[in-house]
Amino acid sequence: MAKYGILKNAKILLGGNDLSGFSNEVGCVVKRAMKDATVFTSPNGFDESVPAGFSSEFKVNGFWDYAADPDAVLWERQQSELESSLLITPGEVAAGNLAYFSKIHAASYGFLGGKDDLAPFALGAKGNSAGVRGIILANQAFTETGESDPVQYLGVLAGNRLYLSLHCTDFDATSAQFVLQSSTDEEGSYTDRITLPALSGTGYLWAILDPPLANTWYRLALSTLTGTSVTVTVGIGIQAQT
Repeated sequence: MAKYGILKNAKILLGGNDLSGFSNEVGCVVKRAMKDATVFTSPNGFDESVPAGFSSEFKVNGFWDYAADPDAVLWERQQSELESSLLITPGEVAAGNLAYFSKIHAASYGFLGGKDDLAPFALGAKGNSAGVRGIILANQAFTETGESDPVQYLGVLAGNRLYLSLHCTDFDATSAQFVLQSSTDEEGSYTDRITLPALSGTGYLWAILDPPLANTWYRLALSTLTGTSVTVTVGIGIQAQT
């Protein structure tokens, strides 16, 4: 019998802002454009098509709160031409668990409703990069330099890329810098693969690693910390180059 998923919880991060406590619906649609290639001799009168480029769309719905960050954040994201990043985890946010993420533009933001109703909000977003299916690499607060627990994933083969999406949700510091490291085995020597730009506040970082990489063990290292603590959620995923 097939296993059906009942979505009871989700983590929704938009550019370092946690929308989970205000949301009750989240969705993602990945599309591929199909170009008509029908000719007079197409078989049995059926249309023919040729697959073209990919696109992704996201929605986040929930309850509007003008006194909290979501309203100000969503308003700013929709009004701005700047891109952001959206990371969704369907279920517990734990290292190794499933995650979906992409760079996005907030295409629409709707809010308010009827008298005496709980006012809703609805965010619509369009992907502005690869839509990535991957895993949570780390979800933790760092109070000193060090590494997250290693997670086993996949190597980066020719024709693929590794994508990383970092969301900093709490920042009690003046500067912090993270590095993605990898190794051939869990207890082996780890090599720096991506040195991320230094953080100076909450927000997001996005990075790409080109092939090849045979290593299958990954961890996140906090290489420098000037301050007290920094809390991050990080997703990594491998996607084919198209």
